[in-house]
Amino acid sequence: MCDSLCIVISSCCRMLSNKEKEYLKEVLKLISENDLHLLAQVVTNNMIIPVTTEEALDAIFLHSDTVESVLLRRKVSKKILFKYLHNSNVPVNPSSDKLTMISTIFQMWNYHPCDEPMESTEPDQECNMTSHETTIPKPDIDVREIHEMARHFTHWFYSMLNQVEVQCQKKELGIEHFWQDCNMCLVLNSEKCCSKLEVKGNASQVAQLISYTKTHNKLYFNPNLSNEGVQGKTNVHGLVIVLACGTLHQQDKCVGVFEQLFGLARDPSAGNNWKIKYTELHLNGSVITSLPTVAEDSTVRSISSVPNSIRLAFSSH
Repeated sequence: MCDSLCIVISSCCRMLSNKEKEYLKEVLKLISENDLHLLAQVVTNNMIIPVTTEEALDAIFLHSDTVESVLLRRKVSKKILFKYLHNSNVPVNPSSDKLTMISTIFQMWNYHPCDEPMESTEPDQECNMTSHETTIPKPDIDVREIHEMARHFTHWFYSMLNQVEVQCQKKELGIEHFWQDCNMCLVLNSEKCCSKLEVKGNASQVAQLISYTKTHNKLYFNPNLSNEGVQGKTNVHGLVIVLACGTLHQQDKCVGVFEQLFGLARDPSAGNNWKIKYTELHLNGSVITSLPTVAEDSTVRSISSVPNSIRLAFSSH
């Protein structure tokens, strides 16, 4: 499974290779010297104030563990990526999002973070564009009904996600389902690689990353909607946490399991509908011997972005 997902995320806790540095230099030379220095400051959390271009590049490369983490920075704008592709005589739709342009650049480089070829098999699933709800269901919040709400939300979310297809008009999730300052962490675990990618404070990028991960890797999410596969919790502030798990499929093959946590909060400016405040998605490539369930030592205990009150709520379950 690593070979089909590594285009989106690559090995964590590592240093950039010389080849990756050379790739990035080709793109970063299109950025103004001032923006390059500012990028180095952002990457180092203002700990390093570079004086020269070489110092800026050294700081960026030393303190970045993936090519994607650099290309996703705001200073590396979509305009810069488009200009790089244009200068390389690679056609790309100017209206494409950053993730699509990054994918195109990786293909041009023949670059695969996990050093494995990408899957090229086309999905045989037909596009089903039947209408679904456009707002997250909002039943009354009652302790006795939290788990039912969690199952309802899980069914709704993955039904919507599975409709997102490259060859269909619906290519990504709508940002209206997310808070504008939504955060996301995407983690991949397999025998071949351990990978991580984060998006902070950007609903559009969160929606794009989820959609891109699904479509580029031709995944189908099949959640376990039983009591063992979905959990729901709430805290004193009214934030609802949903933890769901299930199996991952590519055509007729089961390629792994997933576990995803959602933090939901009502938006009074949008009819008091529930919106996703943050989410963490774990994709695990493995041989499936039984239906995945939410275990006591599940993802929620290791998620740094989850408040301690939520951790304790799940731990006491």
